[in-house]
Amino acid sequence: MAEHHKKLHIVVFPWLAFGHMGLYFELAKVISQKGHKISFISTPRNIHRLPKVPKNLQPFVYLIELPLPHVDQLPENVEATVDIPQHIVPYLKKAYDGLQEPLTKFLERCKPDWIIFDFAPYDTLKGSLVFALRSCMEIEGESLKLFESICGKPVIPVGLLSLSLQFNEDNNNDDNWNTFLNWLDKQEKRSVVYVAFGSEVTLSDEEFTKVAMGLELSGFPFFWALRKQNTSAIESQDWVLSEFKRGMVWRTWAPQLRILVHMPVRGS
Repeated sequence: MAEHHKKLHIVVFPWLAFGHMGLYFELAKVISQKGHKISFISTPRNIHRLPKVPKNLQPFVYLIELPLPHVDQLPENVEATVDIPQHIVPYLKKAYDGLQEPLTKFLERCKPDWIIFDFAPYDTLKGSLVFALRSCMEIEGESLKLFESICGKPVIPVGLLSLSLQFNEDNNNDDNWNTFLNWLDKQEKRSVVYVAFGSEVTLSDEEFTKVAMGLELSGFPFFWALRKQNTSAIESQDWVLSEFKRGMVWRTWAPQLRILVHMPVRGS
């Protein structure tokens, strides 16, 4: 007789930064491939900024919107670190903690089997049964053992999540993918340097100029995912970049994984 495994309801609640939400979103899709129900929780604006759930996974992945509570000194419509400078982030963390009440009501109503929290909720330590960390014993064994002794709960190093594109049926429907693909296909194999500093790094004009000149002097074609918040003087920097002929500079979100697995990309 075939063995029947219980299908779980798993709640995923990441910190309000796209470097976190993106990885948790990928994790949710990987888990949902096993037939488990996922409730991915974030704020309305962040939910709307996530990529579409692939059609084959839509029956399993539910996007749950919880409005972010008002906090003094947190600007209106701010729901992620990408929306604010670093010194405002503490107010975003305070608002994030304010989601405790609506989140608790959701959990009481739905009674999930598992809850995957991020690092940020203030009650993470006392409310967790186990910690799964993106690390491994070979690299951080002593630190992991120390953390386990401090928190008094099991710590499981899960290594790095190997992301897969195979289940995403909507890969070819992204509005900008053809633009990237046409440019990448014109480059020689393993010749493109991919550059990205994430969503929370602000480059000074001097740092920007040094990186830009280094890329130009390298002689390699480059793809630079240069988000608007990475710069302090966009107009002058756009002028500098317009003088460069070897690279593509993209000012909004770019599908990093899909670009990195493309043959012409050398590394980052």
